[in-house]
Amino acid sequence: MIAVLFPLVFVAAMVFLLLKSFQLMAIAAGEGATTARTSTDRTGLKTTHPELLDENGDVTTEDLWAVRFSDLDDYMKAGVNS
Repeated sequence: MIAVLFPLVFVAAMVFLLLKSFQLMAIAAGEGATTARTSTDRTGLKTTHPELLDENGDVTTEDLWAVRFSDLDDYMKAGVNS
């Protein structure tokens, strides 16, 4: 009796999980599309990253630097050996 029910329960569980996974992916895709269209923060407020603020809480006027870390392969291809 149990040997007959086990495959049925297993198939039912797999179908349920498959349907739930598609449902979650559809929800996530819908949220991603709406997030891309709107420019508001998730809180609905305009927020600034704390590292961009000075000691008075104002946006800093200092120069901002961007750093790119390349792969070691790019470094070795340039012919620079340590």
